[in-house]
Order: sequence, then structure tokens, then C-alpha cells
Amino acid sequence: MFVLGREWKGGYLDYACGEGETRIAVATWQNLGVVDNAFIKRPFDWRLIHNYLPEIGPRLVLRKILSRTRERVRNMKHVSCGLGRVLDTRGDTFAQSDPVVFLAPFHPRCVDRVVLNDALIRRISPERWQKAESWLRDGTIHYGEFDQELEGTRSWKDWAGWSSDSGIGIEREAIEVFLEGIEDKLLQGPGATRTLEVPPRETSERSQPQPAMPAADSTATPSRRAVVFGLGNYAKTSLIPNIDSGIRVETVHELDPTQLGLIASFPYACDTSPIARADESADVYFIAGYHHTHADLAVHALNQGIHAVVEKPLATDAAQLSRLLKAMETTKASLFACFQKRYLVFNSSIREDLRVARGEPVSCHSLVFEIPLPEKHWYNWPRSRSRLVSNGCHWIDHFLFLNNYSRPIKQALWLAADNSMTALLDLENGASFSMTLTDRGSSRIGIQEHVEFRANGATATITNGSRYFAESSRQVLRKHSINKLSVYKEMYREITRRISKGGVGDSVKSVQVSTQTMLDLEDELTRICAART
Repeated sequence: MFVLGREWKGGYLDYACGEGETRIAVATWQNLGVVDNAFIKRPFDWRLIHNYLPEIGPRLVLRKILSRTRERVRNMKHVSCGLGRVLDTRGDTFAQSDPVVFLAPFHPRCVDRVVLNDALIRRISPERWQKAESWLRDGTIHYGEFDQELEGTRSWKDWAGWSSDSGIGIEREAIEVFLEGIEDKLLQGPGATRTLEVPPRETSERSQPQPAMPAADSTATPSRRAVVFGLGNYAKTSLIPNIDSGIRVETVHELDPTQLGLIASFPYACDTSPIARADESADVYFIAGYHHTHADLAVHALNQGIHAVVEKPLATDAAQLSRLLKAMETTKASLFACFQKRYLVFNSSIREDLRVARGEPVSCHSLVFEIPLPEKHWYNWPRSRSRLVSNGCHWIDHFLFLNNYSRPIKQALWLAADNSMTALLDLENGASFSMTLTDRGSSRIGIQEHVEFRANGATATITNGSRYFAESSRQVLRKHSINKLSVYKEMYREITRRISKGGVGDSVKSVQVSTQTMLDLEDELTRICAART
């Protein structure tokens, strides 16, 4: 695919075409406006870099800078409209070669081919299309800015940043009226536009895998094959760099071609399909895409006998959790939940300093600050659920993990006027939990946390995932500090070691108790929000 970033450049994969979607060869593309509130963007500031250096060290700071820098083209999203012809479709509304007008609500400045939900497309009659054939030319795109006023229609801003993955409905009648008005304007002629050349090419949603390097030792155990779903900042900085050398990433699935970037230099195949292909095989799935996709990808993996390594959350609703638990109960493969706090080196210190055996009560009280999100960030989609699911699940799971997944007998949630929330739990074993989650305050070093664990007259405190302090009524018991991102390396090293040795993954009970507790609290939050409105 060709993409207009700083320059008009090819080498990107095409968007995958899903159910109810249509692929269009673009003839004219005009920008309506910029979507500037969908991604976390930090300005390049030496003071910010200085703040992070003592927290995670220079190597990981550099890795994060490079990851964010390479997302610049991805971040340049626009709302655009245009004319084109249908190349292929997986809906029942359009046919190949149909002339159409379209609205692209969350795309680069310009692309030569676009895949859109059928609700965002309107067929143009052959008679009206003839008006444009006098100035349209094969192999070119007329690109520019749409600066004309439309009367009697909704503003394009109402659909800026919309995605069919969001769970937000779209008003087809309003879109139809808008497209009708756009069609009249675009068919009048290209206006002041730039002409972009488009060489002939085949549609390409996936690249070919690179040939595997022969092992230096012919007696070495063959590498296990892995597929990664989702190439966001987490996958680029925390997941892929920490996968054990005994596991070879063969394919990365990522919906947004501009997030993948130019694919020629990648050591693995790339694919813009959100799901595995029928001809795709693997030993391990690493699942780190949109939250609402985690459970069903894991179910597919487990049903195929493929190990599933799943980033949080494991499920976003009760139906997903039910399918996941059923798959776990009937498969020989294993599921590994990526709750990194389970792998903290501090966990053994907590049990020793608080003098608790496995399953004995450890109470936990936490105060968590998370970075405020831009309005149209995908974490804010209805399908992603609230920040309780997105981030709060980490502290809930850690508490349950330390208590051997004793079941809750009482729970409550309180939502403050500033949308800070406090979750409360009592467990069967007598442990209690409180968590206040807020996005009000300083984001100087990103997420910050202060967590206290209490039992038997002693207290252990973890600050920002990196500093540990324990004390009894008489003395300081222990002080310890680590790089707070080192836990990801420990987590993936342990998970891949267990996979390589055929070890058992997470128990059904741990998945059921942790995820159900989170979903019950989320349901309570939903009821509170509904009552407010």
C-alpha cells in the first residue's frame, strides 16, 4: 500500500478486508480534518527523559523513544472523503468495480487503497460517475483538502476517529445524507489538488515469512513457532524483546499497516488480519491486541492445541469468560495470563516478611495513578470497558494471587465526582483489599502506585513497582529496589521456560476468580454510571 506521511511512499501492507467491509481503489482523496486526540503523544523533552532515566535506565528509555518515534506516521490520522471504485468486498451491498463515494474516519493523510465498513460508502450511479471520468485518470490520485461548506448535514467531526472495533454505533441515515452532499461537491472536479502516482500492483494483506536460519548445533531442539497479535507499543518494547530465544516469532498480526510500518526489513512475516489465517500454524500465540479480541483469540488457540500467552484483560464480558473457561477445561494446551505482578521478585519477600504461608490472608491497600487518556483513545471504547478493566485488573489480580485466589465474599465500588474510583473486596480467607484508581495528578513518570500489604503485625510496601520496604512493629525488615520494567523479562522468561518444558499453565480457578471479580466490579461501575446519566 502507498501512504502519504512526510512523503508518498509504498512498502506498506494493505488493510485486511473483514465481514461487512469493502476495499476501494482511491481516485480522489480529500482531507476534512485531523484526528488529534486518539493517541498518547509526549513532546520530545530532555527533562522528561531525565525523569525516566533513574526509573528504567538508559537502554529501556532509548527503546521507548525509538518505539514512539516510529509511530509518527501512525499518529497522523485524518478524517477524509473521496471517490473510487470497489476492488473487492465481503459485504452484500456493493459489487466489484462499483463507483463509490466514501468517508474514511480514521486514516492516514492519503492511501491508494482503503478498506471501510459498508455504512461509510455510497454507490454512485453510472450516469453521475461519467461527470468525473473527464478529469479522473488511471494510475493517479487527486489529493487535497476539502474546504467547502455542506448545508443540512452533520459535521464530519461526529465521526472522527470512529472504528468498527469500538462498539460505538453509527447512524447510517446521517452518513447517507453526508455522503450525498460530499458526492455532489467531489464530482464537480478535483479543484486545487496534488496528483499522486500509483503504480499497478496486487493487493497484499500479508508478507511472506523470512526463511529460518539453520541452527548452529544440528542436535539442538527445534524452535517453537510463535504468532503475535497486536504490535502496539507494549508488544514492541515489552513483549517481543523479551521472548526467549527458544521461541521464534514467525508472524505478527497488526490491523493498522502504518503501525507495522515498512515491512521489508522485518525478520518475520506481517499480516493485517485480526485473526489467524486458515493456513497458519504455530505452537504459541502471544495475544496483545484490542482488549475485546483477547478471549476469542485465546479460545481459538486452545481449541487448536496452541498455547495462549494473553495480555490483560483475559475477557471483557461474562460470555467471553465462559468460552475461555470451557476451552481451558477441554484442551491439552496451556493458557498463561500476562499479569506481570505475579512475577515480581518482591512476592517471596512479602510472604517471608509478613510470615504468611500460601493461602493465608494478606490484606492489600493501593493508591494508583494512571495517565489521562485522549478522548478518542481505544481504551475509551465501549468494547474495551473502563480503566478498571484496562489497568485496575493488575492490582486486583496481584491481591488475589497472593491469597491463592481465595474467592470474594463481599465487594463494593465507589465512583467519586472527579471519576476517581475505589474498589473494595473481602475474601473467604479473611483478607481485605482496597484500591483507589485515579487519573488526576502528575504524569511526570507515567503510571505511579503506592501499595501496602499487611498481615501479622507487619507491613510491606511497594512503590512504583520498583522499591520495596518492609517493617514490623519493632524494626525495618527489608529494603530492596529493582528496575520496574525488569519484571517483563522475568515474566516472559518464566512463561517460555514452562512452555518449552511442557509445564502447566494457569489454573482454571485463577482465571475464573481473577476475571470474574474484575467483571463483577465493572458491572457495578456500569450501574453507577447509568444511574448518574
